[in-house]
Amino acid sequence: MVASKPKQASRSKVRELKWPALGVVRRCHAEGGLQFSEPFPAPWAVNMRPSGHSRPGLVRYSGMVDELPQEMLDEDAKLLDVVSNSGAGSPIAWCRVRECELNGIPTKNAMAMLTAVGLFIVGPTGMSLQPLGAYGSPEELHHIKEGSSVSMVHSPKEAGIYVFVTPRDGAGTHWFFDMGHCGYWPMSYTESHQPLWASLESSQVVVGCKDGHTRSIAGPNDDGRDVDSYAVIGPLRIGPPGSTGILTSIRGTMECEDSVPWRIIAGESPEQVCHNSESAVKYYQSGGTAMAEAYSVAGGTWHGGKPVTKYPRARAPWVCVLLKANAPWSYGAITIESRGAGG
Repeated sequence: MVASKPKQASRSKVRELKWPALGVVRRCHAEGGLQFSEPFPAPWAVNMRPSGHSRPGLVRYSGMVDELPQEMLDEDAKLLDVVSNSGAGSPIAWCRVRECELNGIPTKNAMAMLTAVGLFIVGPTGMSLQPLGAYGSPEELHHIKEGSSVSMVHSPKEAGIYVFVTPRDGAGTHWFFDMGHCGYWPMSYTESHQPLWASLESSQVVVGCKDGHTRSIAGPNDDGRDVDSYAVIGPLRIGPPGSTGILTSIRGTMECEDSVPWRIIAGESPEQVCHNSESAVKYYQSGGTAMAEAYSVAGGTWHGGKPVTKYPRARAPWVCVLLKANAPWSYGAITIESRGAGG
């Protein structure tokens, strides 16, 4: 993220939201005087103090509720259980999606919202409610902890939705949903950079952070620090069913300014190798390089340009390929060859 001029206050504050049912949201950042207005979709009504309900994150939906998952609904089956938002300037977590496809139909002004069971999107008329993601949302986006500040913003330039989930204390995991590939990318920031609100300004995602700075999601570094990125390809079975295989060769093509290190993570099952890969990434992020490397059975480095073939001869039933870099890069292709280990 790139920081702008610091504010006088120690952290961002948001004035009281005036949100009449079917009306217009007006959100005001206290120090900077920024104002944003968004019309709320017509088939929805929001009450900041709903009668008979203690949670402001219950949204009355006038569309067809019979087809909705029961876990999304309140007891009376008329109120969607949308995540309450304690600090980002809105009683619920939602954002407008200017253009997208719903059930293969080009749609404008759809609404994405974070419910108790993940991220969903619905058309402006209240039709075509559907989950976002080929396999639904990550578990971390289910049942958000009370007191968290949730901000969402659609980035047309990146064709995706940012979901910032900042806990009351400490740092949280934030997400970018790639609408083109239907995949979620986790993101992490230092505690002082945790977003409290988000908006789109001049096609750029802007966030207000805990330390009182307003930052944009842009640039090759994070306030002068390198931005680390990770990608895991797999799980891949390299041996016959029920037996070990040998990874005889691997060739990668990457577009990068510097280099992209790769590691082969092994496991006895697809679940185990995915767990090992996730653990390795977390150790890398926390500075535990030695612990992360302990999960690797082979590795090397790819540079931009001509593909290079390596011969790791790693043995395992299942593997993942972990890619990591701290400079801009993009994935090209990976080709692997394997054979049975004979036992």
